[in-house]
Amino acid sequence: MVKHFQKLLWTGLFIFILLSTAHADFTHSKNPELVDYYYQITNFPSADLTQSKCVAYISVPYDELVFVRGDSGFHANYSFAIYLFDKKKKNVLFKKEWTRELFTKSFEETNRRSNLDCFQTVIKQTPGKYRLMLMVEDKYVKKPFYKEIPLEIKDFKKIPIAITSVFLIDSLPNFEGDDFLFKPNVSNIFAKSFYAFFEVVKNTAKNPEILFRIRDAESKTILQRDTLRVSGGKQTFQFAPLVQVDSLHSGHYWAEVLVRGSRKKLRERTKFQVWKAMEFKNVKDIDRAIDALVYIAPSGVLDQMKRAKSFSDKKKLFARFWKGVDPTPETEINELQLEYYRRVAYANRHFEVLGQDGWRSDRGKIYILYGPPDSVEHQMDAQLRDYEIWRYKNLKRKFVFFDSLGNGNYRLIEKR
Repeated sequence: MVKHFQKLLWTGLFIFILLSTAHADFTHSKNPELVDYYYQITNFPSADLTQSKCVAYISVPYDELVFVRGDSGFHANYSFAIYLFDKKKKNVLFKKEWTRELFTKSFEETNRRSNLDCFQTVIKQTPGKYRLMLMVEDKYVKKPFYKEIPLEIKDFKKIPIAITSVFLIDSLPNFEGDDFLFKPNVSNIFAKSFYAFFEVVKNTAKNPEILFRIRDAESKTILQRDTLRVSGGKQTFQFAPLVQVDSLHSGHYWAEVLVRGSRKKLRERTKFQVWKAMEFKNVKDIDRAIDALVYIAPSGVLDQMKRAKSFSDKKKLFARFWKGVDPTPETEINELQLEYYRRVAYANRHFEVLGQDGWRSDRGKIYILYGPPDSVEHQMDAQLRDYEIWRYKNLKRKFVFFDSLGNGNYRLIEKR
């Protein structure tokens, strides 16, 4: 089974699965046809504070798109749109639409998660509360998916102490006059140290202290605390404290900026994720990872890992198994291991039903072993119960799942 999975992996059935709340979670989030992308919406003032602007940054990974073979390579085509509505969603105040065409010469390039299609737009609007809608549609899927989020545009001139969006970046920005240029990390997923960029606008004679901190998203423990000072005759101050990732475990965190001692809750924060190769905090974490190996690990090896009494022994046996199937032992990263648990994570996000982990479901199992299907078809029977048909063209395989009870629990009823 392990060799079978390796063969599937290296024939190009890749999917990168992320546990970040920074990327969009569409409605219909259990549908494997959706296009998953990263976005960030940042709110900054103009140099003279006369305008407030939002910048929307979008990154779409290649492996989320359907590429079709052409004469000289592989082509993808999709559309993306941003709409800004008033608070009651009665009027469209801003819209920007893109039609994106991508080309690669090799099939491997289409499945490389590091290949990103990136674009951005600036929204200038009077301060207030709005609704922002993002829409994406793959030409070869022809089913749009929407993400709607609330958006508040600040009036940086009227607030005594105003904090802009906290923007996480891999390297320090280049300052050019009153403007600054930087390359965003739109995913907010980091494996090494990064910078948290933000501005503070001072419209008061007071010189407050600004508190920057990193907080664990689950335990609320403060893991980093920096005190920054705002003083002098300037009105706008720029900060970019360094966040040391080496001291953080894999998981989710908040980067927060607060005005110390303020009676009003003046705070801006951004959620981010630290991603390190298979890091375990406790026995519970590694037991979950071991359980998910049921589809590829020999039963004897799996039983040995489960019976190990100590946390240390479990980690050693787990590492030994993955070292034995590492396709590139000369490198630090075990690509097969990363790919396997990316698929497990995807299954958990999209196929969970009745409180059961998605990787345990029939659709989760097929997804983990074969990756994303080339096509998904839905059919209804006389009782309006749903059949979901997955096809893998290159493998010449078809899997039929049936939701007999109408509760989202699709069981595999046919494979060929």
